[in-house]
Amino acid sequence: MIKTVAYHKVENFATWKTAFDKFLDFRKSSGEKSAFVGTSQKDPNMVYVINDWESAAAAEKFFASSQLAGAMKDGGLLGPPEVAILDSRG
Repeated sequence: MIKTVAYHKVENFATWKTAFDKFLDFRKSSGEKSAFVGTSQKDPNMVYVINDWESAAAAEKFFASSQLAGAMKDGGLLGPPEVAILDSRG
């Protein structure tokens, strides 16, 4: 199973979450199997997302897509996300 962990600062969590939820169909059609959303205890506008993906290639393609770039802009990201693509080893 491939997982990604992405985190980024947003202008407003509620605005970002609305944009994230509207992007569900594209995420699923891109190979996303599940998503978990959380925020930093110290900063509710520091968002993290943990996803499961069909493959590393699917995750890489998703994070490089122009559709994601547009959704991030709509969601009020204050900079590019930090993303790690992880392989399960256990």
